[in-house]
Amino acid sequence: MNDALKPKEIRFYRLSHHTIMQALTQILPVALERYGNIIIKSNATHIAALNQNLWQAGTDFLPHGSMQDAKAKQSTLQPDEFAQRQPILLSETADNLNQAHSLFCLDRMPTDESLTKILQEFQLICLLFSANDPELLPAAREFWQYCQAEKLPSTYYNQDANGKWHLNNASSATVEN
Repeated sequence: MNDALKPKEIRFYRLSHHTIMQALTQILPVALERYGNIIIKSNATHIAALNQNLWQAGTDFLPHGSMQDAKAKQSTLQPDEFAQRQPILLSETADNLNQAHSLFCLDRMPTDESLTKILQEFQLICLLFSANDPELLPAAREFWQYCQAEKLPSTYYNQDANGKWHLNNASSATVEN
């Protein structure tokens, strides 16, 4: 893959002690400050829960909106215009409607031609997955192996019992059970 088309970094966050929501409240403020707009890609159920939890989070407010709200006409704006105004956009797709530089994927990374577009479009790609998820763990392992084979700049973080993240050596890390 052409180096100019590669993302600056792909991060794997293996959750073992905290929920995705707890992890996001740690990671999103830093990514938003450092990279600007973010897309969080997940399924409809996760997006609805994340949307509600981000409004109720006890941390600093994280400005966001969901495409579900835009499409449900809970905004006076057209969906595309609504998306463009969101620093953090919750969506079922990785379509870059808010000109994001970061993609946080809470489900499987695509394995078709849309993956090439994602790798070209985002500076930072983060895959968050539970160590206890029997469906996402193999998918994360497959994407890690793809990144290693393509020599994509990948880092792998494990979580300790206190919820702190620890970087593994990217050249020797494996996505394991």
